[in-house]
Amino acid sequence: FFLMIRRPPRSTQSRSSAASDVYKRQEYMGADKTLAGDIYVLGVHVNFSLGEYIEAFSYMKKLSNKNISNSLIQTVMAVLLRRIDNSGHYRTILSKLQMKMEQNEILQQLVALNYLQSGFYALSVKTFAPLKAKYPKDPLLSLCLGISLLFESTSRNNLDKLRTFRAALRYFAEYTRLREALHPVEVQYNLGRAFSQIGLVNIGIRHFEQAILAFQKMKKVVKDHGIVPESFEEEEESMRMSAYNLVVLYRGIGDEETAHTILHAHILST
Repeated sequence: FFLMIRRPPRSTQSRSSAASDVYKRQEYMGADKTLAGDIYVLGVHVNFSLGEYIEAFSYMKKLSNKNISNSLIQTVMAVLLRRIDNSGHYRTILSKLQMKMEQNEILQQLVALNYLQSGFYALSVKTFAPLKAKYPKDPLLSLCLGISLLFESTSRNNLDKLRTFRAALRYFAEYTRLREALHPVEVQYNLGRAFSQIGLVNIGIRHFEQAILAFQKMKKVVKDHGIVPESFEEEEESMRMSAYNLVVLYRGIGDEETAHTILHAHILST
């Protein structure tokens, strides 16, 4: 959501960011025991079939009329955000909550993420910008602004596409600077996803290949020094996702030989 992508990769994967990685989910069941039952009921419904998502919204509306805690907001919104695509109903609920809690930064970020996922890129930029001004060293905000601006630069209604594209590149550079030291594979993967999503396949391929190289360097350091970084497993996952996307892209341009080589070298062999 690249809201940062932690699902099995697909060529049509939803746009996302490493939210689950930058911000670890907090435990909530003990945070407000009086509401634990409501959270459990909602969680059950949200995890059911698509028809049950509608019922989940009815629970959310009931909860929105209560004086709910920040921990509950985070929990409910995180669940809905990860499981409901392009939901106008969800955005309506968010907006109502935001009116009740104007200074709630969690809600502001979730509204911005929903705009991004739903394709309202100008609104996404407008909503993310105040948060970025307040938290200039947050890599997630840099990534989300970069993605929003990148997609906005492709809009027919954008009268200054080049300027918007350059702004996106600046935020990507900032995201790289803030995040690359500990998560170099993830950075290259997210950039590859961003550029390939707007049709810049050659740039996407380059970033995915850089992701694989970054992980190979990490493996060499582990082998030489015996020190395994905490992010190793996540970086390995990002490498495999990069390899998968490379296979899809190379097959898309008719290079079956390269796609086959990558598939066997980095996916099937691990």
